[in-house]
Amino acid sequence: MVKAAIFDLDGTIANTLADLTTAINATRKYYGLDEVDEEFILKFVNGDTVTFILACIPDIPKDEIENGVAVYKRTYSKCYLEKTKPYDGIKESLEELKKSGIKLAVFSNKSDEYVKMMADELFGGIFDITLGSGIFPSKPAPDGALDILDRFGVSSDEAVYIGDSDVDVETAKNANMRAVGVSLGYRGHAFLEALGGCDVVDTPDEMVAIIKGGR
Repeated sequence: MVKAAIFDLDGTIANTLADLTTAINATRKYYGLDEVDEEFILKFVNGDTVTFILACIPDIPKDEIENGVAVYKRTYSKCYLEKTKPYDGIKESLEELKKSGIKLAVFSNKSDEYVKMMADELFGGIFDITLGSGIFPSKPAPDGALDILDRFGVSSDEAVYIGDSDVDVETAKNANMRAVGVSLGYRGHAFLEALGGCDVVDTPDEMVAIIKGGR
């Protein structure tokens, strides 16, 4: 019986790629580097903020990392909701799960402050708990997910983790949770299917059905 559903953010319930690219390119420009496109950015989205920045801009000198992170954060604070939007049908699906009595949470490698702001501004406070990086070890470490379950009073076998990447599937595995991979975001069906260890869904309706079907 599923009592709690924990969601990744970027590429799972919201398309954040354009605004992430804007912030990365502003940081690259600061260092005199050429712009990169969304396809390049996509390869590194799953890491925490510093890991993400350094993967996208590996030329930053070690003694400049703090400045680079500051430039990125300053830019992202201004653009994080310029183009970012929930995927079609996600809000309605979350509402249906909520009405079914399932507790909802977000656990992301994005900075905790942005997870909280974006969850509230994009989804109107529908999530019971929102948690980002900086408090617990980053995914795929299960600590954050397990803390959410503890606060919910729910066991791992009563919960499901929903994401779009190998990091998310590994997080679910490490937390002994069932994994659901959604292909509507940054990775396609074939990628998720090849991972194994997760149920793959292509639409929000399929996501709801498979989560409620585990009740």
